[in-house]
Amino acid sequence: MKRFVGWVINWVDQLRTRLSIKLFLATFLTLFILFWLSFSIARALIPELYIRQFTTRFEAFVIDFGNEISDLSLEEIKIEIDHFAAYNNAHVTLSTADHSEIIYTVNAMTILDSASPLIDIYRIFRQDPITGTRFAISAQTHLESMMQINEILEQIFHFLLLGNTVVSLIVAYLFSSSVSEPIVELTQIAKKLERLELSEFGGIKRADEIGMLSNHLNSMARKLDLTLTDLQAANSMLQESVDFKQQQEEQRSQLFTALSHELKTPLFVLKGELEGMIKNISPYHDRDVYLQKSYETTETMEKLIQEILLVSRLESNEISLKLDQLNMSQLVYETCQNYEGVGTIKGVSLLYYCDDDLMIHGDRFQIQNVLSNVTNNAIFHSAVDEVVWIQFEKQGSNGILTVKNKGTIPGADLSHVFAPFYRLDRSRSRHSGGSGLGLFIVKSILDLHQFQYSLTNDQEFVVFTVEFPLIFTEGSS
Repeated sequence: MKRFVGWVINWVDQLRTRLSIKLFLATFLTLFILFWLSFSIARALIPELYIRQFTTRFEAFVIDFGNEISDLSLEEIKIEIDHFAAYNNAHVTLSTADHSEIIYTVNAMTILDSASPLIDIYRIFRQDPITGTRFAISAQTHLESMMQINEILEQIFHFLLLGNTVVSLIVAYLFSSSVSEPIVELTQIAKKLERLELSEFGGIKRADEIGMLSNHLNSMARKLDLTLTDLQAANSMLQESVDFKQQQEEQRSQLFTALSHELKTPLFVLKGELEGMIKNISPYHDRDVYLQKSYETTETMEKLIQEILLVSRLESNEISLKLDQLNMSQLVYETCQNYEGVGTIKGVSLLYYCDDDLMIHGDRFQIQNVLSNVTNNAIFHSAVDEVVWIQFEKQGSNGILTVKNKGTIPGADLSHVFAPFYRLDRSRSRHSGGSGLGLFIVKSILDLHQFQYSLTNDQEFVVFTVEFPLIFTEGSS
């Protein structure tokens, strides 16, 4: 019992929520009710129609018979009455119009069912010209056939009911499937749209409103997909802009923090030296020596301020490159010659080689700044009696600059060496490192030129590499 109740509840729930079941039941019940109505109307109207048709035919036949026998003899009339009565299963009487004399009567009616309707027809059809006597004919018959029709309807009713049920079930299933399946498919498409799954749908290939709705949903999905793609791209660009601005703010904050630290030390030293000379405090009696030291401190501060100003211009995109055709081979050669003296002072040898006359597009001043910073950085971080190798050579369509010095950068520091004020020496001593802006300036200038660069460890060497796209003039290869 519980299982049956559960089945009923589940069925009622499906009836409430599933369109296909609703359509199936509605179609089946409609067809079944139409069958009952048609059968009932037919059962009620067929006897009446049959009686009316039979009566009309019988009356017409009697009228025709009366017209035919007007010119016949009595014997011939009797023969025609016999034929008529036998053919129509009737009781026929020929008499005078006032029924005072029955001339001839014949009963050929076989009554199988006394309950069948009786048709009685009477007609006066002739007047004797001599005696003036008027004759009439009457006919009676039972509508036994009509009763047989009713019996036949009763016998085939069960077969009609079964056939109607089967046909109604099939038609209801086909109709509900043809209507509900595309609607269910459209519902699935709508659910995908709700989840923003906007890929192309297969669509419903129909020429009616359901097919048009499917095409409109497909078109809407495509437009939504394009719109969401544009919005995502715009949102991504906006997010990148926000992240970039946030990164700039963080870098600016770090820059000011590092700047205050970098300027504080030389200012403190300069102030102490000047105060000692003014107050003639030992050991500042030798003013010439300490004036020279103060001047050197001032130069250091000036260089730092110039680097800071350059960094500020680079970060705010205030620098516009003046691109010219540059003989990169000559620039590298000149830079190496200029730093040979610095290497000698540091006790570092400088070995360099350049392919001849390799031309690039670039800003001369900024590229010289890159070469100077990279060369100075390699010399500064090399130990005494070590060698710095600088090479600029053609590889395919690029000129490859390679600066190599002995040493190793810890892996944790490799991703930070291009950050402003970043130094490998955590003490930030002037004797063990520069301002920490050199490689950041190099990175910014190369990014402006869109040149590819890298700083890596290669066994026991630190290698800095830059790719410069070359310009090929007529006659060059």
